[in-house]
Amino acid sequence: PAQQQHLVVTVHGLSGLSSDLGYVQRRLERESEGGVVVLACSCNEGRTLDGLAAGGRRVAAEVSRFAESRDDLATISFIGNSLGGLYARYALASLGGEDDSVAGLAPAAFVTTASPHLGVRSALYGPILAPLAALLSPLSLSRSARDALGDTDALLEMVDEPFLRPLRAFRARRAYAAVAGDFMVPPESALFTAARLDPPKPDGLAAARCVEAAGQRTPMRQPDDETIAAALDRLGWSKCLISFPAPTSPLDLLPLAHNKVVALERSGLKRLAFAHLERTQVGRPVMDDLARWLWATVRDAAATAPPEARREQPPPEVCNPPA
Repeated sequence: PAQQQHLVVTVHGLSGLSSDLGYVQRRLERESEGGVVVLACSCNEGRTLDGLAAGGRRVAAEVSRFAESRDDLATISFIGNSLGGLYARYALASLGGEDDSVAGLAPAAFVTTASPHLGVRSALYGPILAPLAALLSPLSLSRSARDALGDTDALLEMVDEPFLRPLRAFRARRAYAAVAGDFMVPPESALFTAARLDPPKPDGLAAARCVEAAGQRTPMRQPDDETIAAALDRLGWSKCLISFPAPTSPLDLLPLAHNKVVALERSGLKRLAFAHLERTQVGRPVMDDLARWLWATVRDAAATAPPEARREQPPPEVCNPPA
C-alpha cells in the first residue's frame, strides 16, 4: 500500500500569492522527510477584496478537490497567514463532516499567523481607514476591508457552531503574533485578547523567538470582541508572541513586522522592491519551530487515527496554554 501522506494547506493573505509561505513549506517538507504534502492555495490570488465568505468558499473548494484527488492522505492541517487565517476558518464550515473529519481527513493542527481574529479596528491605520475611504485605494472600499473593520457580521458569524465545530476537532490550535511593529494586525487581535499584552523585551535577542502568551484579558473594546474571543478561547489554543532581534539599522524601526511573522517570501518585482525593506528572513527561526511542532502534532494525530479508522476519530482533548 502507498505510504500515508499528511496534507498541510497554506493560505496566503491580502493581495498575496500561493508562494508567500514558501519558507515554512520547505521546512515542513524537510522536517517530515517527505511525509507532508503541501497544498499552497492559489484560488484567491488576485481575488482578496471580495470578502471573507467568498475567499473562504474558494479555499474550501480547492481543498476539497485536492483531497478527493488523492487516496493516500491521512490527516489535514492548515496554516493561514493574515487574512488567510480567516479564509481558512471560514472554509471549515464547508469542509467539516458530521464525523469530525475535515475534507474527509483527520484534523491535526490549525495555525494562524498574524490573523485579525478580532478585526483591525485597533491597527495603526484602522481609525483613519473609514473617513479616508474616498481618498485611499480600492482596498478601503472592498468587502474584505469592511469585514475586517467590523462593518459587517462576518467575524461574529464565524463563531457560530457550523464554524466552531470543525475547528474544535483539530488536535491542536496555535496563533502567532508579533510583540510589536505590526501596523496591520496588532497582537490583541491576532491572539484575540483585545488587551494590551505584557510582552517580553526583545532587546539583545540574537534571533526571533516565541514566548507563550498568558490567557489574561481586560474588558474588550467592542461587545462583539468579547463574544468572539470567548468562543475561540473555549476551544483551547497555544498563543505565541514573537519578539524579533533588537534593531540594527533604521529600517528595523519601521512597523513592518506583519510579514516577518511567517517569514513571507515575495517573488518577482515585489521581491526586488521589498526584500531589503521588510527583512522577513528574521522570522525564519519561528517558522523552523512551527514546522517541528506541527509535524509532531501530525504524527500524534496519525497515530491515533489510522487511515482505515480516521472517520471514527474521537474529539481531541482541549488543552489551554499555561497562565
